[in-house]
Amino acid sequence: MKPIQFDYPGGHIDGLEWGEPGELTVIAVHGWLDNALSFAALANQLPEIHLIALDLPGHGLSSWSPSGYPIWTPAEAILWVADQLPQSVHWLGHSMGAAALTLAAGAFPERFASIVLLDAIGPLVQSPDQAVSTFRRYASTSVRSLFSGYSTPEQAIAARLKATPAVTPTAIAPVILRNLEQRDQRWWWRTDPALRRPSAFRLTEPMVEDFLRAMSVPALAVRASNGMIPEAMFCARFECLPMAERLDLDGHHHLHLESAGAVILARYLNAFWERTK
Repeated sequence: MKPIQFDYPGGHIDGLEWGEPGELTVIAVHGWLDNALSFAALANQLPEIHLIALDLPGHGLSSWSPSGYPIWTPAEAILWVADQLPQSVHWLGHSMGAAALTLAAGAFPERFASIVLLDAIGPLVQSPDQAVSTFRRYASTSVRSLFSGYSTPEQAIAARLKATPAVTPTAIAPVILRNLEQRDQRWWWRTDPALRRPSAFRLTEPMVEDFLRAMSVPALAVRASNGMIPEAMFCARFECLPMAERLDLDGHHHLHLESAGAVILARYLNAFWERTK
């Protein structure tokens, strides 16, 4: 594992790299408040893959976005990285990363060799009659915080586990530590506080379905049995994908962080990428 960095307007996108160029290359993008290390367990099960996991803007070691974090911000970051690669490569996205991939690959399918969507198909949506209330909630929420830091990294891990109790401490700890920095004897989040601000606007369901229908690349849609995507929504959106396979796995939303989940997932991913070379 070694660090890697890409140019990004006004800053940089950092990441981690496993394997060597020349092997099949996969770029992985994480979920909300995670970072590149969320793919470490999976990378260990993919020794034949050249895997690059990114810190999306505002996460991990990457630069913050001055324009906030609507879902098109990580989608644009994905396209920015894609432009710096010598050829179209395979992409893997989890949660928010998967949602951003559907926008990027729907708009520019020619830049992607294949897409894996891990427990997400497209972004969260709103109905047209929710636009006013959604914007009102956004405008009423300040990015200021009374957060005073943690005495130890263990306190940060405990706080994260309250929000994602299904994940084991061993699995989530490296991800959290990459999102922390020490200042004045305290531990603070590196992540941009603006990430926690509500969305000003969201796409509607018909808009998301249009992006999915335009994803004319081989895709593997993975649904976790105890994940976050309702079966009805997953099925409806899956039907929009023109070149997709579906995979159902036992586990929670972050199953790829756990060693057992990574072993099982890697087997299916290797087979999928072998078919889409």
